Amino acid sequence: HVLYRSFYIIDFPAGRTRAEDQVLGVQDEGRIKILVLPNDLGGALARGEDGLYRWPCTPGGNVQREWAIRLGINILLYATCTDYKSDRAHVETLLHNRRWK
Repeated sequence: HVLYRSFYIIDFPAGRTRAEDQVLGVQDEGRIKILVLPNDLGGALARGEDGLYRWPCTPGGNVQREWAIRLGINILLYATCTDYKSDRAHVETLLHNRRWK
């Protein structure tokens, strides 16, 4: 889905946990209107008043948190931009770049 490649190329929906390998969504006219993230993306991004992350990411630690941050950026870009990366003109470049991630 475009959500996994709107900026970063992502293979799995990271969050604070790694319980599910997919996100769920409701589409309308080809765009996701409701997004359900069962791996607690918000928990991976949450910081306390001291600026430190509030909860650990398990089982992947800080690497998993980095992927969660990337997913959050992809979601933000998907929500605020058009889905240009689903255009056929971009597929070859995306597939080439995916080999080099």
